[in-house]
Amino acid sequence: MGGLLARKPWILTLTLIGFISFILSTLIPSFMSPDEVDHVKRAYWLSQGKILLETPPGQSSGGMVDNGLLSYMNTFHLTFMKDRNHKVSSDEFNSASEIRWGGQPTFSPAPGTGYYFPAVYAPQAAGLLIGKTFDLSVESSYRLARLFSLICAIAILIIATIIYESNPLAIALLAVPMTLFQLSSASLDSVSNALAVLAISIFMRVSTDREKTRKGLITCLGIVLFVLISSRVHMLPMLVFPFICYFYTRDKRSLIVGTLTTAAVAVWLLIAIKNTVDTRVIVGSPTSTVALYYLSDPIAFLKVLYNTIGNPIIANFYAVAFVGNLGWLDTPLSPAAYERILLLLFFVFIVTALTKDIRKNISARLILIACAGLSFLLVFFAILITFNEHPASVIQGVQGRYFLVPALMFAYSLASSPEKRTNTSRFTGYLFFCVFLSYSTLSTFKLVVKKYYMSDVVPTAMSNTESPSIEKNKLEPSARLATDKAIAIQLPKSYLSVPTPLKTIKLRLATWQTENVGTAELRMESKDGHIHIEKFSMQSVKDNGYRDFTLDNHDYVKGELRAVSGGGISVWNIRRDDDKVEACIIYEYQNGTAHATDGCPES
Repeated sequence: MGGLLARKPWILTLTLIGFISFILSTLIPSFMSPDEVDHVKRAYWLSQGKILLETPPGQSSGGMVDNGLLSYMNTFHLTFMKDRNHKVSSDEFNSASEIRWGGQPTFSPAPGTGYYFPAVYAPQAAGLLIGKTFDLSVESSYRLARLFSLICAIAILIIATIIYESNPLAIALLAVPMTLFQLSSASLDSVSNALAVLAISIFMRVSTDREKTRKGLITCLGIVLFVLISSRVHMLPMLVFPFICYFYTRDKRSLIVGTLTTAAVAVWLLIAIKNTVDTRVIVGSPTSTVALYYLSDPIAFLKVLYNTIGNPIIANFYAVAFVGNLGWLDTPLSPAAYERILLLLFFVFIVTALTKDIRKNISARLILIACAGLSFLLVFFAILITFNEHPASVIQGVQGRYFLVPALMFAYSLASSPEKRTNTSRFTGYLFFCVFLSYSTLSTFKLVVKKYYMSDVVPTAMSNTESPSIEKNKLEPSARLATDKAIAIQLPKSYLSVPTPLKTIKLRLATWQTENVGTAELRMESKDGHIHIEKFSMQSVKDNGYRDFTLDNHDYVKGELRAVSGGGISVWNIRRDDDKVEACIIYEYQNGTAHATDGCPES
């Protein structure tokens, strides 16, 4: 593994990326990454020695969580649930930092994490365990979890680069705004992505050294693959790595490691699937039945896949989310920023792909490309059979960041062999990468500061007579929708006082920062008994946003939200000073005029 001197620039670069993410971590409020609340719960359970989730009768799988940790989670999570445009104050930070571990466990669900082997959460679990053991505040414990996760991820990436020199495109993919944001969080993305890079690096090193491969590398590859794939099932194609290594090394230990790793992953997935219950998801058929349906009819899968990626709106969502749609997927960059980042990424791609030895080690390159393609397809297949109502017309629930590891495999397949890289090619690649990193970092910092701290609205003076009425009105979400629990839509008094034919209404809904799956229907009833029903997919709901419903010009007097399948969404209400609630609605009359529920956000 010579050439450590040539690797130094990338080692320093990864250290710099770690420092950038650390600064971001100090700026980003707690639990702003998608599903970070559930990931921290899973890490907490690991810190308490829990490998499998518990499933009380009639509930989703989860576990017992310290009430202090839950209180800390709610401090930030519920605040931003109520107002996505909320700006954090120093008083809020100070108040949250005073929350202590309570010692009173309360059951809390997190079924989406039940399929992950928890070893990937070891750094976060260590941070929480140290914090609780030494009676640090929950805030300090959570920050330790973030820090340990970041340090572990960067350390793994540096080890991967020492084993096999990285390339400009691969490092650039690790420095797009979305990846920088995830590195700064306590979710599992940072460690799992780093493990993927390590597995790729070991595979490429074995394919280069062949019979001279250090024996311990194959065993290390098996361990890395188990931890990675047991938490990221769409990486299953990478299980082929140890078996391919046998043809390079002619060492039977490669076959043994490959077989044991495959068996271990299969056993874990069977245990996890059997043990995990997710009442949020009603697919309509058992997962095994849906999987067999598409496996026996691949054309049906290809059709729904084409309907998904062929939809320009969905395809644009994937591209935007891959580059950077920060926060709870509600904080995009400017259109100009996306264009510049993609242009710079293209230049880095060109520099990386300009290689004269593309035929060298061609088998390993083709294996990486094949694994990247299969992983890309498996992302859609896994989401289709587990989180979409069967049969589906499009695949909902896929996020752009899920394609990072396939993109990394593609990047490693393009780059020239480290032994063939000249000082000139290394300097050129590094120069283009530095320009990319500078712009990506600047864009990310600007967006984070604007999102969480800068207000676009200039505060105006308020009279003493106005402030009490505002304090009495309180926004609150309804109970979560379920097939056995409908949500009554309390129409505003301002409308009910003079019912008028409605053209459309916009209803403010909440997803609770989760991918809710299923079909719901809005039922509106007029005073003459006419009922209007409109069905919609819960995955089409924007968290804390208004959803449009087209009506038929009747004067409706009451409404209701029902779940046909699935559930999990809520309606935002405002509670008046007389303790009565009204739904947050923007209603449009037949003549085109529109009004909103007093006190509710208008966007």
